[in-house]
Amino acid sequence: MIFKLGPLPESPEFTPDNSWTLLREPSLWGFQLRAIPIALITTVVLAGLWIILTPVWRVIGTLTFPLPISAFIACLLGVVVIHELIHASIHPKIGISDKTVIGFWPSRMFVYTIYVGELTKNRCLAILIMPFTVISIVPLAFATITQTASFWVAYISILNGLLACGDILAAVMTMRHFPNGAIIRTKGWLTFWKLRK
Repeated sequence: MIFKLGPLPESPEFTPDNSWTLLREPSLWGFQLRAIPIALITTVVLAGLWIILTPVWRVIGTLTFPLPISAFIACLLGVVVIHELIHASIHPKIGISDKTVIGFWPSRMFVYTIYVGELTKNRCLAILIMPFTVISIVPLAFATITQTASFWVAYISILNGLLACGDILAAVMTMRHFPNGAIIRTKGWLTFWKLRK
């Protein structure tokens, strides 16, 4: 696993030939802009489900306000780290290889986890949806079944849903633009695919 400060890795060893097809996709800014509606919808839906399905309102009534800002910041940083590590854990060799890169691009305010080798379409989808499933959906399902709730667990679930908007958009694009059986590889922000022979 490699940690990187700056843009996505360019993978100089990968020179796509005619067997690879370049995916037509928006720029990073365009991608982030398209993810905003997903972020709003996901946040509202998750908050609504926590309110409707769990007894979280009773827990909120016992809190003393204002809540410490340090706790919110700690939750944000913790969610980002765990979210990216979950992405990495779905990579080949559970992310413990020099092909797994976790990075932060300061000028774009963009945190990423990327695999600089070939991945199948199904593996890409699993990588993209796993943090949303584990951090946002599983706690909500558990709280619904057991009828227990924690303000902080609900907050983390909803916050992660907000942060996962790019993952959700990328998962939708992956399902729509890549045929079944496709092999996918990236080079910086560019994405290439080909069918397995």
